[in-house]
Amino acid sequence: MLLLFRFLITCLCFFTFNISGSGFSTTAVDEELKERFTANIDLKLTDEPATSTIQCFDVNEEGVIALGYTPGSSLGVISVYSSDGTFKYGYEFGCSGLFGVKWDKEILNIYFVRSDLLVSVTSSGEITNISEVENTIENNSYYNNFISATNRNVNNMDYEMRNIFLSSYSQLVLKDGNGKEMVLYNAQTSQLVQIGIVIIGAIVFVVVLLIAGFYHKENIESDTAKK
Repeated sequence: MLLLFRFLITCLCFFTFNISGSGFSTTAVDEELKERFTANIDLKLTDEPATSTIQCFDVNEEGVIALGYTPGSSLGVISVYSSDGTFKYGYEFGCSGLFGVKWDKEILNIYFVRSDLLVSVTSSGEITNISEVENTIENNSYYNNFISATNRNVNNMDYEMRNIFLSSYSQLVLKDGNGKEMVLYNAQTSQLVQIGIVIIGAIVFVVVLLIAGFYHKENIESDTAKK
């Protein structure tokens, strides 16, 4: 009986663990799932910073920033910046839903919400581990209150995502201990372009309706006159 108990404890410790620095309790996944998910997301490095509005972010102890974006319906992008806002490198990967980011020293953990999978990746784009995030109250609370939060406090420095016009976030602002603010990332131009496209589209739609209504009225009056 004692041997059976030790065996069960050993199995539990093997299959349930917490990746250091991820904040989630996770379970191991088999190699087949790792290979399939790695192929599906097709994560690769990029050398161009994104210009989209921000979905998520995190900052490590050295002040290195990871900004996450979803510029397309099935595309995820992460840009990594130094503490002064200089672009270093980025990732692109397939993603059909929300995702979050969390640093573990120099390793970046990417949490795919729809799949409940946590992918650990190096600065060179190498995936070092994939695990499953357990469906627990603690994990849900951690995601809602930290991973998807719009602010961070690291080394007594406040980082905050801000929105200017729309519901999406176009800026990442750093505030030091003296209250001095510095904009580290700014996608307002991109956001203004989006707003302009929406406004122009609305104007064109209204004009088309007015023209169609005018010609419809003219046709009715013409038919009435002929009768």
